[in-house]
Amino acid sequence: MPHMRAMTDLFDSIEPRALKMICDDEVAALLSMSACSHGAAAQLIKLESLTITNIRRHSGPVEGLFSSFLVAEVQGPADDSLYPALFVAFTGSQDVETTTNVGCSPNWDEFPAVDGQQRVAVHQGYFAEIKAAYTFLGEKLAEALSNYKFKRLVFCGHSDGGARAQMAVLFTFLEKHVHDWSNTKEVTSGMSEEARMHIKSLYEKASAVCFASPHILGFGTPCSLTCQLTNFMHSRVLNYCWRCDPVPKCSSHDNVKMLQDCLHSASWKTALAHGLGMGHQTLEVLLANHESLQVFNHISKNILFCDAVQCPETWEGGSWSGCTYNLKDHYMDAYYNALIGFKVPDTQTRD
Repeated sequence: MPHMRAMTDLFDSIEPRALKMICDDEVAALLSMSACSHGAAAQLIKLESLTITNIRRHSGPVEGLFSSFLVAEVQGPADDSLYPALFVAFTGSQDVETTTNVGCSPNWDEFPAVDGQQRVAVHQGYFAEIKAAYTFLGEKLAEALSNYKFKRLVFCGHSDGGARAQMAVLFTFLEKHVHDWSNTKEVTSGMSEEARMHIKSLYEKASAVCFASPHILGFGTPCSLTCQLTNFMHSRVLNYCWRCDPVPKCSSHDNVKMLQDCLHSASWKTALAHGLGMGHQTLEVLLANHESLQVFNHISKNILFCDAVQCPETWEGGSWSGCTYNLKDHYMDAYYNALIGFKVPDTQTRD
């Protein structure tokens, strides 16, 4: 099973992130910030080698956390195998109290049993949102993808938006291996066979770039299904984790120290003052569900990155778990600024 990897430089990892893909991740970061702004989305964003255009915000049909998402077209060099691509950015939660209370327990019933045992659990709340909104989301995606020009479908988001992006990719796994594409067939029923096959092929290779996403999957006894799902998520989903941000390490690593660090951090008190619903009840909810939440695992490919000031070498025990968790490291602008700081000349990348 993949593990989180401590890095002070993106290129120190065994699987380095090439500059070309960091530029792709920059698009995901910009759209994730735009999705959370709730204001009018810009219609054109030009980067060094990429252009984000035709940005549209759609309001979801599900009340509560799944409030809206952005759909945008990303153009690159004419001969590039990655572009044009369609990006979908999910809105993150504005209310931590709601996030911890709504459906954070594992749901063991969505995947088929293996040898009479339920082996895979999904985050109940995030899965319920994607499942409830799938027809609406699927219709919008099918409409955007039906013109054959896109080469990729990429989901993205920050915090809870990242969890929804991961869940959207997971849903494509369920569509293929459990549902026999029944949901996709329904939303594309009025299209030509060629269009349906094109959309299906994009769903089959859909990916996600997430920032500070909590975990969405948990495993029981290992089996062929858990191995297949681990390999699928590890190859399709990337989750960036910045410095002492506690959220990417919840729920599988939540503990009293982490929660107390957050509760006493200046950022937590600032958020509380702004009425975002964060307080001692959040601590109580997480602690009350501590044992059930431990089932969730690191399944996606996680990139931990930091700076020279806040890094494992300066933390207790010389490890990531020894840091003093602080919610200020959870802000999306911190992720974006850190990410673009790692954009270096091609000579320093390795494929």
